[in-house]
Amino acid sequence: MRTTRGPAHTGVLLALFLPAMLAAQMARPISSYDLKAELDVKSHIIHGSETLVWLNDSPDSVATLRFHLYMNAFKNEKSTFMRESGGHLRGDRSTKKDWGWIDVTSLRVEGGADLTGSIQFIQPDDANRDDQTVIEVALPEAVQPGATLTLKIGFETKLPEVFARTGYHGTFYLAGQWFPKIGVWEAAGFRYSQKGAWNCHQFHALSEFFSNFGNYRAEITLPSDYKIGATGELINKRDDAARKTTTWTYQQESVIDFAWTAQPTYLKLERIFDA
Repeated sequence: MRTTRGPAHTGVLLALFLPAMLAAQMARPISSYDLKAELDVKSHIIHGSETLVWLNDSPDSVATLRFHLYMNAFKNEKSTFMRESGGHLRGDRSTKKDWGWIDVTSLRVEGGADLTGSIQFIQPDDANRDDQTVIEVALPEAVQPGATLTLKIGFETKLPEVFARTGYHGTFYLAGQWFPKIGVWEAAGFRYSQKGAWNCHQFHALSEFFSNFGNYRAEITLPSDYKIGATGELINKRDDAARKTTTWTYQQESVIDFAWTAQPTYLKLERIFDA
């Protein structure tokens, strides 16, 4: 039986502040992330790393991995997203003045092979060779049924001027779909599949984001005058007086994504709800 999955957030507030209401309880998470990110507010670049633990909950031996690099949808006018949307989405318009992108700087198996040189951009949905929103990497050894794989990933994400629920404007930042995110492996018989395969689509203009449930932990380093809102529970706050930065640590179990927003002028409001 497949672990319960669901659609990604339908709005920023749901993704940031009500993740537990979307999550299904499960015995073992499929894809869990330990994220570290530092925002450079001058370049609008997130310098990031992640430890990904992926569980093969299927009866298949999985010999390749596929990842979403969603931020490359905003890399130029040649991406599938920009071609399909024309830079217009739900009444919003891209300025096309400052593009966004994501680069995977390193990818390796924990304690094992360096896979960085094996990364390939693929286009599983169309013939647009300029689209770079999905990558595939071959593994030196297949992940066997019931086994887990731990990966160490380094990346840099340049946020675009705010458009389509991500980006920056002035001192405002909304980081959505900002880290390399593994696709969903579906076994034969799931949604009429004849054999096991990756469900890992390109970023399209008219689509939502499909992921496994997992556990998330994120350390986000910002200038100390910034205030932050993020998925999950704040479990630690650490100041670095010498660098004038603050690192905020959040965690949340059994969700399908992690997003955050920051701005110096935010006001914090809290309300307690009885279950």
